Amino acid sequence: MICYTSLLSIALFFYGSLFASASNSSETTIKACVDNEDHADNTVDPVSGGSSSSSNKFTYPKVGDSITSFLNPNLFQDPETIHNIKQQLRAGKPVMIHNAFQPEYAEAMYQDLSSAEGAFELHEYAHEQDDFSCYHYNIYDLQKYTPLMNATLELFNSTATKEFASELSGRRCGGQTWPAASWYKPGSHSLPHSDWADQRTVAYVWHLTKGWKHVSIV
Repeated sequence: MICYTSLLSIALFFYGSLFASASNSSETTIKACVDNEDHADNTVDPVSGGSSSSSNKFTYPKVGDSITSFLNPNLFQDPETIHNIKQQLRAGKPVMIHNAFQPEYAEAMYQDLSSAEGAFELHEYAHEQDDFSCYHYNIYDLQKYTPLMNATLELFNSTATKEFASELSGRRCGGQTWPAASWYKPGSHSLPHSDWADQRTVAYVWHLTKGWKHVSIV
């Protein structure tokens, strides 16, 4: 998967990787990108779980929960959709899934990351030898994670979630899940890269930007 990001507006991501448990894996990395661009109808307080514009309630993931309990049932309970996702991932192709999560969870996560702006630190890298550079803001220190971010990490790291990822991708995902939060501000960028590292087998990006405008950059 070749990734390129150059943003003219603010973007919030929660992203990471699933790793193979075997130490000698030679598998390449595939990526699944999901977003909730249209989730603004339900504004949820990420602390209390209360909703200011609907009766829907958001409950934090519990240890051992599967990600399937928080995905959009209109998509992930459709056999054809699951088949198509499997087909693309198992062919080593990237997959983009719009509105993948339940809107209450997406709104809570968006509000949580937005309120943690002070915890994001600049990550800048440029090296001519590998023709790669990046400039964006991240939270890599797990000590700075909020309760919801920790609960989300536990969800992505649960055995049930990793079994689901393995079933979709055909890759071994029994190792540790590595997370990060990313905030791309005006001028932030990442040049093309493969996302391969160590025993990483599946990479994911949960896009949480609101009001996204698709533009062509020449």
